[in-house]
Amino acid sequence: MRFGILGPLEVVDDHERVVAVSARKQRALLTILLLHANEVVSADRLVEDLWSGAPPATADKGLQVHVSRLRRVLAAATQPGEERLLTEGSGYVLAVAAGELDSERFKRLVEEAGGLSSAGSFESAVEKLSEALALWRGGALSDFEYEEFAQAEIARLSELRVVALEQRVAAELELGRAGLLVGEVERLVREHPYRERLRGQLMLTLYRSGRQAEALEAYRDARRVLVEELGIEPSVELRELHDAILAQGASLTSSAQLVERPGQAVRGRGRLFPRAPRGRLGPTNLPPQPRALVGRARELSELRELLLANDRQIITLAGIGGSGKTRLALAVAHALLDEFPGGVFLVRLAGVSDPASLLPMIAEAAGVTGQSKQSLAPVLAARLGSEPTLLVLDNFEQLVSGAAILSELVEGADALRALVTSQVPLRIAAERILALGPLVEDDAVDLFVERARGAVAGFAPHDAEFDAIGEICARVDHMPLAIELAAARVSTLAPRALAERLERPLALLTRAERDAPARQRSLRAAINWTHALLDPAQRSLFARLGVCAGAVPLTALEAIAPASTGEAELLDALAGLLDFSFVRRLEDHRVGARFLVPQALRDFALERLIAAGLEEETRRLHAEYVARVAYAARLVKWGASDEQRAELLAVSSEIRPAVAWAREHEPRLHVRICAALASYWVYGGVLSEVTTELDRARASGAGTAAERAWLLTALAKCAQLTDVDYDVSALADQALAEWAAVDDELERALGLGYMSWVVRWEQRYDDAIAMAAESLAVLRRTDDRRLILRGLVFLAHAYADPQDVESTEAILTEAEELADGDPSWELAAIHGDCEQYKGNDVAALTWWAESLTWTSTTGESHQMLMDIGCIGDSLARLGDGEAALEVFELLRLERERTGRPGNLPTSQIWIQEAVAAACKQVDPKTAQGAAARARDVPVTNRAARVIQVVNRVLALATQANQPIRTRPTRLDRG
Repeated sequence: MRFGILGPLEVVDDHERVVAVSARKQRALLTILLLHANEVVSADRLVEDLWSGAPPATADKGLQVHVSRLRRVLAAATQPGEERLLTEGSGYVLAVAAGELDSERFKRLVEEAGGLSSAGSFESAVEKLSEALALWRGGALSDFEYEEFAQAEIARLSELRVVALEQRVAAELELGRAGLLVGEVERLVREHPYRERLRGQLMLTLYRSGRQAEALEAYRDARRVLVEELGIEPSVELRELHDAILAQGASLTSSAQLVERPGQAVRGRGRLFPRAPRGRLGPTNLPPQPRALVGRARELSELRELLLANDRQIITLAGIGGSGKTRLALAVAHALLDEFPGGVFLVRLAGVSDPASLLPMIAEAAGVTGQSKQSLAPVLAARLGSEPTLLVLDNFEQLVSGAAILSELVEGADALRALVTSQVPLRIAAERILALGPLVEDDAVDLFVERARGAVAGFAPHDAEFDAIGEICARVDHMPLAIELAAARVSTLAPRALAERLERPLALLTRAERDAPARQRSLRAAINWTHALLDPAQRSLFARLGVCAGAVPLTALEAIAPASTGEAELLDALAGLLDFSFVRRLEDHRVGARFLVPQALRDFALERLIAAGLEEETRRLHAEYVARVAYAARLVKWGASDEQRAELLAVSSEIRPAVAWAREHEPRLHVRICAALASYWVYGGVLSEVTTELDRARASGAGTAAERAWLLTALAKCAQLTDVDYDVSALADQALAEWAAVDDELERALGLGYMSWVVRWEQRYDDAIAMAAESLAVLRRTDDRRLILRGLVFLAHAYADPQDVESTEAILTEAEELADGDPSWELAAIHGDCEQYKGNDVAALTWWAESLTWTSTTGESHQMLMDIGCIGDSLARLGDGEAALEVFELLRLERERTGRPGNLPTSQIWIQEAVAAACKQVDPKTAQGAAARARDVPVTNRAARVIQVVNRVLALATQANQPIRTRPTRLDRG
């Protein structure tokens, strides 16, 4: 068996088959045990790490469940009688043999290479190091890059990887391969600008390639970066290398010389386009870069490789406003000037919303003028496609409706590459998406370490301390000034002690350099200096924002503001806070504008609120606001309006603090919030956490009969989706008793509809039909289209489960008329069930693909997983095993990402049976290829890939004259 953590977690058995460890908690458990392979890890430590220091009351039992399931998975993949996961006292130990863990193999190979280099066997050392580096499949522990338990090992392994790269470069330099190394070392320096060894290696590769002037320029650049950004002079070694290059010293000659033959392949380059002759760059309109890009080394490297690869012509750099898309795009464009002899052109699209302007703006940027009678598109295609050319299209999000125009342009110009920055993907076939998230922690950690070395000479944190340093950086929101101030404290506090004291960073971060301006000598001083410039209304609003946990919509600000605050006054105060950068505006195409106060500023605001004696009042307003939003969207899965869903999604970060405060201070309000959130939590929350919170609310005894009934109903649904020890039927009966006591006929009808969902999963089909029918009868009397639709959906599902297709389709006919094409009612999925029950899997595929086009965009993962599973099942039934296995691998990846089953645990056997059937339809090599294709699909494109597979199968079915269905649908209309 092999275990891999140099990339996403991977387990492979002795037959080279991937072992599926699907549930996220089980993957996390296995990863923690691998980090302590062959060592006993206490149950307490596992609980602490698995739940990030905030375990629920059921954590101990949950750990036992996860251990039991993981043990079964590993046992199924090992030889009979072989024990992998053992219980030792009050802990657990994972048995890992020598050579089974990729990180250990990597370390061993690097150590062996070091010995070979010391003995002068540089060729053998290069082979060992290349073998070691080939073990990396991505960033270390990449699927747990934000988990606390992984940070120390990620930092250690990432450092070892760079050291290995440096050792390989050193060995190849000794072999006389300087000319082959220049490009790679340049890239490594851009990725790790503060590593002096790499800087020295770049100087040496340039010098040995006959480029002495550029080698000296590389030293000047290194010194500028070190002095301006870190405040330190280059090391003695680097200065001595500079002097040797000036003197053309004999010591700079390598141990061997390699004759580079014409046409010889360059190691590791794999260029799509030949390099333009140095000094003969193509035309460009790129603005000069006054400052080097800070951070983003991984994204810069990945973006460079994507633009030089041959699989996509359009690379979309996607991320929220302010995430640095433009700076990164310009940085990589400058770095690639000599790769695109046809030119590198920037097209600024901010403020442009008319797709008709796109081609003229590209033409203007590239200096292309079409003839008066000639269409611009072919002229551009001919000019930009004649030799390698790069377009940088900045701020495309307002022009996504014109994505097809760009697609057609690149289709007609083979040598053209387009780098697009956009807040949303373009969703076109030629596109490859690179999602740009927050600034990575490594850059913040590097800054901390360098500044700490200024406070403590020779500061060299050991592995465990890197975890604490990462925590410190996170606590101060990765703010450079705050990181520098924190680093200054290492003269008196070790990193772990510093992290523990940073719950309130304002009081601690006060030790700046003496020559710093007064306002920058402490974090509090820096904030207070700006706070003093605010007017009273701005200060009042800012203080109240201290209770908000994350980015919130304007309605939240209105809810927590004093009752006397007028609309214009609030908007003016908010505009002032935005001007002072005390509040950041975030744009999200799903929920609209939201407003965020960074962590350190939020702490400062909360201090002001407490000092004014307004904390309790504001927190109550905050919790009541969350309760109102949740109640309006309480049937989020069945017919809540798009606006209600969007507002609930916009306040998702506020739910936990509101619930926690209400639990401690207002039990009645706590029950109201939990009851209102029941549906949202069940289908979108962390099920173990939701179960615990619902149980706490139920135990308080507070709330109305309707609220208690909602709690019991949702608790029963959670119990069905997990393996917790609850008697679901008993909970359902208790809920029914509470519903019977509810006086509000409408509320009771809605509750009974939801209850029909619960009892039908208990196979109490007659009860489910009776409840749904009773609910519908009441809802019909309201003459409210949406309420009637809710009742129809409940009844359709109740009939569908026992496969009463005739009754189900009769209900669906009425529901379709009322829904009028609105996909949020998920009627397509019920149609898919009916078609499969009738044996028409081709038609079923079409319905489920239509359902997936909606559910994949909503953030509600339950039905999305059901859709993908049903699609794979029908593909297997149709005999297309290769397509089915690709879809099932995509399903596994999505389950792993969401941590949700997508169905009853006891019902997952039908997926296993379908996978087994699909495996029998293809040979092992084809099966492995299908799974590999799925793993190559970007996360954001998985659902789209499933739909592509379905469309291909449907096209073949059409050619074979197989019936699909009888009416045009949203899927048919694209």
